[in-house]
This record gives sequence, structure tokens and C-alpha cells, in this order.
Amino acid sequence: SNHSKNRMGKEKKQTKLELNKSIEKLIEEKDQKGSSFNEEEKNYIRQYTGSGGLIKEGAVGRGVLYEYYTPDVVVQKMWGMAFKYGYDGGSILEPSVGTGNFLKYAPKDAIVFGFETNHYSARIAQILYPNAHIHEKAFESLFFAGNIHLKDDFDHPLYSLVIGNPPYGDFTGKYAGMGEKKWTGATEYDQYFILRGLDLLKKGGLLVFVVPSSFLSYNVKSAKVKEKIASKVDLMDAYRLPIRTFDTTDIGTDILLLRKK
Repeated sequence: SNHSKNRMGKEKKQTKLELNKSIEKLIEEKDQKGSSFNEEEKNYIRQYTGSGGLIKEGAVGRGVLYEYYTPDVVVQKMWGMAFKYGYDGGSILEPSVGTGNFLKYAPKDAIVFGFETNHYSARIAQILYPNAHIHEKAFESLFFAGNIHLKDDFDHPLYSLVIGNPPYGDFTGKYAGMGEKKWTGATEYDQYFILRGLDLLKKGGLLVFVVPSSFLSYNVKSAKVKEKIASKVDLMDAYRLPIRTFDTTDIGTDILLLRKK
């Protein structure tokens, strides 16, 4: 349609935030009509970035802290590590799926589950990966039945692979306050996603995450949580990514690979 061609033609001059906003508008318009997305529109919505690092452009909300979508070269490297360490082609969990960058390299017949709290990101993942089960809700909600905290007594199938880029920063919010923070002992989001990711893996399953470099450096505050994580795994590999791998932040990042005991 001309309408979307116009919109796409303008995108060079747009800031990332403006591009995000016009993608959100397109999704709203099409979802209201219940119409499907053609290839051109799919390529357009693929450019959605989340608002991580876009404060200067006027982005607001919690997303500015943790919506950093992962560059393809990093995603490929992580899948390479998963296969190198014996990922068996079984079911996959992406606990903060964003627009689905990590799903691109999942084996065609693998069962894939994703969780995402940003409505537009979740919609994009659903549109681009129609065979994946993308839930627009918090990963933490898996450990609750309504308001009842299930602790470790959750009835959820276990995965062969947990892969992704968890949110960073202080572990806060509704579910943290309802018992998950106390139960897991995690103070940061990345620790939390690692601990609970491991809980959702079958024996011998792999977890491959991008984490802040601070995770692997010693820190008295997080020593206990890291011991807890170490006690759940029997193999660990890590790969330091070059600085500025994520173009909107200077934070150092590592790829972490864990195999569940």
C-alpha cells in the first residue's frame, strides 16, 4: 500500500524513537482491522528496537533501562555455542523475547516459548514467528498461580535450551515483591533470569545468556547468588564481547553458557 510505502520511504531521516513510534502505529492500525502483515511490512516492523538507551531521543518508561535488542552477530555466536555444547534440538525458552531476534535461528521443528512484557515487541515476535508460543506477560508469572507463589512447586514442562538477553538492573516489580526476590535470593534481573532459567531446564539442558560483565567479576553482594547458580550447573563457559557491541550503551557484556546438573 502507498500508505506504508510513504511511511517506509521516510525512515532514513527518522530517529530510532520516531521509527519505533511509527511501527507501533502500524501495528495498532492493522490489529484493529484484524488484517495480516505482508513481507514488506514484516521487514519494516523488524526494525523495532525497544527503548533501551533512547532517553536522549525522548524515550520514557521502564524500557529505557532494559530494552536492548541483541545484534544478529551476537545471536549467531550464542546459537553456535549452544550447538557446540550439545543442544539437542529440544524445546526452547526465550524468557524476555523482545521482537524475537533469538528465534530466527531456532530449528524449524523445535517447540519455542517466549515471554515479553512490551506489547509491541510481543506482537512483532508473534507476527514474525507465528509457530512460536509468545506470551505477553512477565517471565516471573510462571512461578505464580494467580497470587499464590508456587516457589519450586511449579508445574511447567522443562526445556532443552534457555537462550536470550535478560533484562539488567535491580530485580523489582510485582512478582519480586510477591516472594520471588526472597525465594531466589536474586538482587539483579540477570541473576534472577539465570536462576529461574536453570530451574526450567531439564538435566543436561543449556542456558546461554548475554549478561553484564559485572556478573562474572567478583562482588561481595552477589557472591551468595553466584554460589547458588554454580551449585546448579556442571559446565560453564564465557565469552567476553567487544565494547560497543550494543550501539546504544557502553556497558560491557559477556556470553555466559551453563549446563544444568
